[in-house]
Amino acid sequence: MSSDLVQVRTTPDEVIELARQRRVDGRVWTKLQRFFRRHCQPGTKFEDVDFRTSVVVLPADEQWRLRGHLHCTPYLDSAGLLVRSGLSAPYVSGPSIGLPSAAVEDPELQRARCLPLTRASHLQTTSELKRRLRNGEETHLKEDLECALAMQGDEQLLDHRHLGPRRLNQLGEDFENAVFQGAGDLSFNEWNVAFCNDANGKRCFMPEGEPVSDRTYRCLVVFKPGSRLGDFKSRAARFGAFIGDSLAVLELRVLRGHPWLLLPPERCNAVPTDCIEFAIFGKSILWEGDVVKKSTIVEQFRDIRHVFLLPDVSKAKDTRQSPVFTGFGYDTSGSFWLLEAALRKNSNLARLACYAPISVPVHELGATRHDIEAQLGESKYYQACESPRAVRRAGQYCLHGKELYIYLRASPYPCTILAIGSQVPDKTESESLYLLAFGHEVALGEFRGGFRLWEDCAQILKGLGARYALGMDEGFDVFQLLLRNAGHKKAFEEVEECASGDVEKSIAETRSFFTVPPAFKSEGGQKLLLRRAMRATLAFWRAPL
Repeated sequence: MSSDLVQVRTTPDEVIELARQRRVDGRVWTKLQRFFRRHCQPGTKFEDVDFRTSVVVLPADEQWRLRGHLHCTPYLDSAGLLVRSGLSAPYVSGPSIGLPSAAVEDPELQRARCLPLTRASHLQTTSELKRRLRNGEETHLKEDLECALAMQGDEQLLDHRHLGPRRLNQLGEDFENAVFQGAGDLSFNEWNVAFCNDANGKRCFMPEGEPVSDRTYRCLVVFKPGSRLGDFKSRAARFGAFIGDSLAVLELRVLRGHPWLLLPPERCNAVPTDCIEFAIFGKSILWEGDVVKKSTIVEQFRDIRHVFLLPDVSKAKDTRQSPVFTGFGYDTSGSFWLLEAALRKNSNLARLACYAPISVPVHELGATRHDIEAQLGESKYYQACESPRAVRRAGQYCLHGKELYIYLRASPYPCTILAIGSQVPDKTESESLYLLAFGHEVALGEFRGGFRLWEDCAQILKGLGARYALGMDEGFDVFQLLLRNAGHKKAFEEVEECASGDVEKSIAETRSFFTVPPAFKSEGGQKLLLRRAMRATLAFWRAPL
């Protein structure tokens, strides 16, 4: 298969055409058309909207093999777990990330020791920290802000930035079609584990307290160049799929030490880790050609908003004269999501909510009836009749007595997905790597519209020939960068190295390289990046054999 068959679809028309060629389910195809028509009026230039959708298909063949690279923050071993209880804003232990506060709720401060995405994002982080200190409005965060600002002077952070020259040199000079995407949840949220075998030796990254002995992880595995997997492929075939000897999607058990990785269920069935570059967990969306039932993996989404559309009740305080406090006793100065605590506390309730209405006592929601009704309406939920039995469709609710009856809607959220499949129907020997990124439609810092993981993205990938798919990242961490060859890489490096703190200028100069740009919003007449640093990113490319 020649390199010109690498498919890149980055505009609405191109994604729709690719779906049509692959005979995607008619309902999904119609939904694609409606979505893009709603946001891209006739004559609208694609670069003028704040979101993009990109599907990149990388095949392996007799001349080319697939390569991959996992790039992590140097301090990832002690980067702290994000605690999500739904009782308050998510927080990270301050000492675990080098900050003095016992609990850090500010999303940017939580990533103070993470690698910046680009030079421009690093400059903006420094500028924003200085601005917040000058304003003097966040006196309770003064020590954290000062400490975070001092961290930005660490040359190692800038030198090892995710899209800097040191990282890009991993590609070599003969590469083709290098794709970069986020993996910001690594060790940040439960379930998000990885094994890495590089110049620093073999090690595993995992959240603090992760019960690895009780779990089986579906992972993307990238093998070292020249690996001969031998009988391992035959042993592992029933646990996933391979693309030659380049990479695989497999079910694995993860250990904290030697032998590091095992095939389930045999505890002695070791994986040849000497041949592995890295393995990283992803939430399975497709498996063996079938869409995975949402209820079977909902617990793997520690941010439950990526599954269900939950109203932000803290916004209700904007229409009240006094600050709103939750029924849990916490100030809602940060975001507070209705039903998150109940769904996090009761995994069976979360599973039921995937396909049926649920009921929760009002006193367990941490908000007043007035605020509940106001924000449900803002999130496009509709009051059913007085009887709870009328709640039959997603988006309906009923406040009856002391109970809230509600059928939760699926959340449309930006995401990146990796998949394995065949561009040639019914021919698994010609497997390819699919890289899907659905970006942001940002309005006033909020997500609107978008694709849903199971209902939309999984169906699109299945229609395009994918058989195994893993959701790797969601939210503000979503982006996709495409460098087609060494010349394209050099051009990006020149732009990236010369970047200033002017985000609008940086976005304009790098627009042609990002198939899905980093999320940003307009504030005070300026564009502000919504995620400037990440714990980890992934890269995939084609290299000659």
